Amino acid sequence: MDPDGDLGVDLACHILFDRAGTAPSSPHSLRTFATIALDNGVAPHDLQDSLGQADPRTTRRYDRSLYGLAKPAGYYVARALA
Repeated sequence: MDPDGDLGVDLACHILFDRAGTAPSSPHSLRTFATIALDNGVAPHDLQDSLGQADPRTTRRYDRSLYGLAKPAGYYVARALA
């Protein structure tokens, strides 16, 4: 087994996709799914439930809007103080 656990995760994903009847895929496919879902308006808590993630911080990692300039808190504070 891979010391980093990557092989185990990859194998688990292949089994999961096989049981679901979809094409073989990788853990990266789940990240892509999550990002596309959030980009298209799926509520983070709904996606969190769909992915079976216990911690909402895990789901937030896939939200690209958090890393852009669209929602930085500093702009809101500056606008309020202006």
